[in-house]
Amino acid sequence: MKCAFSADSSALVCWKFLRALKKIKKNKLHFPARLPLFVGSTFQNQDILVSCGSDTFIMATGADQAVGFGLLGFSLSLFTYYTIWVIVLPFVDSDHVIHSYFLPREYSVILPGVAALILLLFVGTFIGVVTWKNRKPKKVD
Repeated sequence: MKCAFSADSSALVCWKFLRALKKIKKNKLHFPARLPLFVGSTFQNQDILVSCGSDTFIMATGADQAVGFGLLGFSLSLFTYYTIWVIVLPFVDSDHVIHSYFLPREYSVILPGVAALILLLFVGTFIGVVTWKNRKPKKVD
């Protein structure tokens, strides 16, 4: 993916997104983001605008970026913990002090299984609720 550096906002702008934005503008399709006239300025809700040529789009706000970095940090720490727990610990002596920081190995299978079941439950519930709300009433003859 080719990328260019936009000097006016110090942001990395990807050409793939810009081509999709041009297609949306060209076909006059509805684009959910607001495209204001002033480029490089900050508005009341602290949206940062980025432009590249004639295209303008809104970048993530500071709060969105903080949440994103928090989720990324949590995911990386969880991945590192689980990788050490499952891959490294079987090769370390069982009386080593590092074993005191980890749960027994049985949980390395049980916890992801429970998490997967909870995820499936939430996804199934969400699909069920959306389907229930979008159902059309039957026509009465």
